[in-house]
Amino acid sequence: MSTAHPLKRLGVAALLLTAANAQAASYEEGLRLKQQQQLASAAAVFAEVAAREPANALAREQLAVVLGWQNRFDESIAAWQQAIALAPSKPDYRIGLARVQYWKGERSAALTSLDAALKLEPGNAEAHKLKGDVLLADGQAVAARAAYAEAQQLSPGDTELPARIARAVEPKRWRLDAGFTYDDYDNFRGAENSRFVQLGRRVGQGGDVLYARYDGYDNFGSLDQGLTLGTYWLPHRQLLLNLEAGRTFGTANFRPETQFQINAEWLAEGVLQPLLGFRYFDYDNGTVTTITPGLRAQFERSIAEVRYGFTENIDGSNTGVFAARLTLPREGYAPYFAFTTGSESLPPQAKADITILGGGVVWDLSPSWGARVDYSYENRKDIYKHHALGGGLTYKF
Repeated sequence: MSTAHPLKRLGVAALLLTAANAQAASYEEGLRLKQQQQLASAAAVFAEVAAREPANALAREQLAVVLGWQNRFDESIAAWQQAIALAPSKPDYRIGLARVQYWKGERSAALTSLDAALKLEPGNAEAHKLKGDVLLADGQAVAARAAYAEAQQLSPGDTELPARIARAVEPKRWRLDAGFTYDDYDNFRGAENSRFVQLGRRVGQGGDVLYARYDGYDNFGSLDQGLTLGTYWLPHRQLLLNLEAGRTFGTANFRPETQFQINAEWLAEGVLQPLLGFRYFDYDNGTVTTITPGLRAQFERSIAEVRYGFTENIDGSNTGVFAARLTLPREGYAPYFAFTTGSESLPPQAKADITILGGGVVWDLSPSWGARVDYSYENRKDIYKHHALGGGLTYKF
């Protein structure tokens, strides 16, 4: 039997209560910081609470949420998994995990997490809705539509679902592009033109595309025509490759006899994406090779790209060109602006300093039709000034 004085026992109880309140206040402070969008500070508070209270699933849930909002996907996934281990029968935690896996691009893992959530609660509308998003991103439009329909039946008041259901249609497999460009030079070249026709087909459920393109160039008083075969290939969810191989029909008057190029884009999470290109031109009197590293920055309402091309010319000399492009995607259209400067020595022209200013607009006119208009002004120092105006149409079927 305790012999401690009642006031002493009361003092100990008060200290314990104060400590408990301090811990609760710390969690509440995290919620306040989260509400104020101070996400890094909120994450630090929730992490401290979770470390102090190993059995606190709520702290890990909130930590996972704010980490996911900061694109700290691996840390968020780990926090969700810890919360699930503490509360395995709570489907919302598995839905939260699936959402971050979806954001990270791990669609197969996200579907596994959602199936586990639906096994616990088959009537969870949010799980069916998110499953539709994941399936649609994975190219499974029919299955996505079924998931959205299930979510709508469970939650008929969800105003977002009709638009999602409308988008969940089988993507068009074929795409036909055609374009024409008129060129005006202020020297002996005068008026020239070029045109192209390209037919592509989407293959499989991913983003892979195969295409063939005809090009015709009416330049320098001659007509060069060629055929190019190419592909857009996703060997990894974050690596997009564009490979092309082309050949000029008959005699190549000014174009390369054969050409090959490969462009790689690392679809990294976050703002910055590294780019790298290689181009090989084979002329009757030698070859020209170019290596082009670059960087893309993707913001909420704009995309900026910079590239620099290092070229080794037929005569063994080296030239370089810097290029920048700004695209402003909007609903149904995307204007862009471009700038190029440097020196080049592509046959049949002599080495020269160049500056090019350009811009244009690409429109999505309907689910099947698109169009574009492009303009550029080139100043080839001490040789000519050149205006180019082009247009094109796209048909998807």
